[in-house]
Amino acid sequence: MKKIISLILSIVMLASCFTFVSYANEDGYDAGWDFKTRLDSREMPFEPPHDYVSQQNPPDFTWPKYDGCTAYDLIICSDKELTDVVYEQKGIKANYFNFNSPFEAGKTYYWAVKCAAGKTTNYSDARKFRITPDAHEFLVPDIDTLLSRVPKTHPRLYATAET
Repeated sequence: MKKIISLILSIVMLASCFTFVSYANEDGYDAGWDFKTRLDSREMPFEPPHDYVSQQNPPDFTWPKYDGCTAYDLIICSDKELTDVVYEQKGIKANYFNFNSPFEAGKTYYWAVKCAAGKTTNYSDARKFRITPDAHEFLVPDIDTLLSRVPKTHPRLYATAET
């Protein structure tokens, strides 16, 4: 009898390590992407973090990968309710993005991201950041532009003697 109880308890403890519950709500959105949990050191953090003051214009945006997501939507708003969208990018294939035009310096913004394709979610919690008036512009061209600048001949270097 002790062996059976021990076996049952072991199975229950092992099963508790896995999630068998779907978090999809009636709208079909997955509410299980918990943005408030502590991130594992192997995960990409939310950047810029909440209340960040950026000396780089625009800042770099990163977020943890979401299993089952094939594209993300990123919005930058002027309000914490995320209703006044100032900048946005839809269909991002990776869990990071750099805008290739500067934001208005000296302003406060709120940003959020959601999984928009595959296993869709609602937007994350709004995170606030401010760009200092004297922030340095750091414009990153889109990936197609970057790849077009790499020579077809060897060595394939982004920076060449001519450029």
